Amino acid sequence: MRRAVRVLGMMASAGAVYLASIAWPQPFARVVEDIPQSEEVRIEIRGEIAPRCEMAWADLGSALGLGVLNNAPGGELGSGEARIGFALECNQPFRYAVRAEEGALRREGGAEGADTVFLTEVPYTAQIEFGGGGGVSCASDGLATPEGCALIGREAVTNDTGELRVSWQAQPRPLLAGRYADRLHISVAPLISGE
Repeated sequence: MRRAVRVLGMMASAGAVYLASIAWPQPFARVVEDIPQSEEVRIEIRGEIAPRCEMAWADLGSALGLGVLNNAPGGELGSGEARIGFALECNQPFRYAVRAEEGALRREGGAEGADTVFLTEVPYTAQIEFGGGGGVSCASDGLATPEGCALIGREAVTNDTGELRVSWQAQPRPLLAGRYADRLHISVAPLISGE
């Protein structure tokens, strides 16, 4: 099939204006006819940022020292607290939990050799506070449950700071001398969708 490209032009002669129809040579028509249709390819580029939560503790060895507990007048157990700070970074909402092994500061060796008038455990409260707001506070007996003390749904944070505070109150009876301890397990993890 022959296809010509016609260009309309104007020619002037002796004061008259004529419209001319020009037929271009066959080779030029063929070039125009053979131009391929353009094609479009769409390529989706994908990547993923893995969830990450990190908690770094300041000056924490294997233990948080509470010092001498019976520092009240007369050598009685008085109220007190100990604190330690941490840094936190999570790139998505997260949950954290605190769990205790004993549920109280218990005397190593138990009540061996003690009169029944003496106590051998000290209840306490563990509290986590975040610099950006929010936190959780739990009594030690609640920390000894399988679930511990958990809070979920905090927003993603970067370069946030926080503090763990362990506090205790005076007791109605004397305590047997010795070392008192408990072990806390603190976990922080990205919040899984649907939790």
